[in-house]
Amino acid sequence: SSGINAEYGERLLECKECGEEFEARNLETHLESRCPMRFTVCGVCLGEVRYCHLEDHRVHYICPKALVMCNLCGGFVRREDLPYHEDQECPQREDNCQYCKNLRKPIKNHEASCDLRPVTCPNNCRETMPAHRLPVHRSSECQLRKVACEKCSRSIYAKDYRDHEQSCITFTEFISFVVAVIFALACVLYYSKYVVV
Repeated sequence: SSGINAEYGERLLECKECGEEFEARNLETHLESRCPMRFTVCGVCLGEVRYCHLEDHRVHYICPKALVMCNLCGGFVRREDLPYHEDQECPQREDNCQYCKNLRKPIKNHEASCDLRPVTCPNNCRETMPAHRLPVHRSSECQLRKVACEKCSRSIYAKDYRDHEQSCITFTEFISFVVAVIFALACVLYYSKYVVV
């Protein structure tokens, strides 16, 4: 529909998109920058959106590329990635522990301290076991743990204990042996003066 502006005698046009009337000479300006129904590009997702819907598109959960806050961890992710984030990546998500299979929330915190998570012995014996077994392993099973010899009190590896025990003598045994050797030498010296060669 069109008419004439009575005051200036200019031809009026009506926008087919928004219904607004404007002077014919302003057609280009209206269509490019004033019509609320014109299409514009979303600066986030680069999709075409009507100008009057741009705010809703960005703010009210339409733009797939807009950053939104995860309700679980408070981090920001793209709207289109939110379902995957909440299901697979979010450190605060509830999930089954890969070790104990129990449902836990938050899963990352639990898995880092789960008693069934695999750990490697810090003594470098290369054994891997569930975390709850590590104290027992280190104190009584690990072949590279240090143990004190009951005879001489030396600290040795558990794997070498039997060999050490076979050859170990106590300090008292050592002193007794030294005394016996000294006595034997003294006897030899004492009696050697009576032996005539």
